[in-house]
Amino acid sequence: MAGCGHVQQVPCSVAPHDFKCTADCELTLSCGHRCRNRCGDDHTKQCQHTVTRTCPIGHESSVK
Repeated sequence: MAGCGHVQQVPCSVAPHDFKCTADCELTLSCGHRCRNRCGDDHTKQCQHTVTRTCPIGHESSVK
């Protein structure tokens, strides 16, 4: 079991303390979206989800 609580298969060639968990991150960002990185990687600093934004004059655009 990884230090995060996820159960992982660790290759014999990797020391357990050097292993980075490859499960999907379960962290919820302040915007309500989930982190898109793996559990063992650095967490997403800014939301990377694309949303549709409507300008005051009615134009729509996709933005992160």
